[in-house]
Amino acid sequence: MDLGLVVSNDAMHFREPIPDFQLVSAYESFVPDEAETMPPAPKLDQGQAFENVEDQTLFWYGPWAGGFIWVASWLRDRLGYFEMVKPRFSKPEQLALEDTHSSVWTEFLKMIPPLTDPHFISCPLQVDGPDVRIFINAAGLSEESHITVEILDQQFNSLPGYSGDNCIRVTKSGLRQPVTWRGKGSLEKLGRPFRIKVRWGGNRSEDAYVYALYVSGQAHA
Repeated sequence: MDLGLVVSNDAMHFREPIPDFQLVSAYESFVPDEAETMPPAPKLDQGQAFENVEDQTLFWYGPWAGGFIWVASWLRDRLGYFEMVKPRFSKPEQLALEDTHSSVWTEFLKMIPPLTDPHFISCPLQVDGPDVRIFINAAGLSEESHITVEILDQQFNSLPGYSGDNCIRVTKSGLRQPVTWRGKGSLEKLGRPFRIKVRWGGNRSEDAYVYALYVSGQAHA
């Protein structure tokens, strides 16, 4: 029996980010139980214990029997990630058989959605404090594979001074890279909810992975 992972946005409805994904596999973790009446098989028992310790995320668990406690580790908060996926099709005729003599073909071309810049947008956030900063946990960054961050209002409009064009490109990988804008290193008192938009850029944008965003009033929280 392996250990999986479920997440929730409201602590009432839970889902698996990836169905049947093995967070910790029981393979090679067989500990026999003399009192077990069922056929012996590898099986684990989760310990309900996650903790971030310095640059690592630790998860304690153990075998179903045997009295052992084990720990799995990842780089801090790197359990999952966002990535940019290149489109499979670059031309409309690759999506369906071309029939230029049919009126249906003209309507089909109208149905193909235009390509947009790869990005994701957070839910509305609200924080207090005079020096709130944003940090990003990302890998695979370079001049050809960079990330920009934009601050939006609840209606998805860019806030003055915090647009994607004003953002200094994040080109260095790290567990906690600071995000800055031209003339701004932190968020001023907004006094209202805001959203964070993260956008991929560069000729090799598919190399970049975004694991986490942090909104903090401390430079090294």
